[in-house]
Amino acid sequence: MSENSKKVNSVEKKGGFKALKNEFNKIMWPDRATVVNKSIAVVITTTVLALVIAGLDYVINLAMTTFLG
Repeated sequence: MSENSKKVNSVEKKGGFKALKNEFNKIMWPDRATVVNKSIAVVITTTVLALVIAGLDYVINLAMTTFLG
């Protein structure tokens, strides 16, 4: 076993929750405005893509109906 894996195992056994708390404190949480802006961007992008796919589906269906009868 390597030196690093021994250290990791000892940390997990001795202070797993303490190490988890330390890692959790390092997370950079976004502020409310950033979350709202990104959520709006996702909803708009999803809506636009859904409309594009629906439009393509309609055009392909129309073409298939016209050419194949």
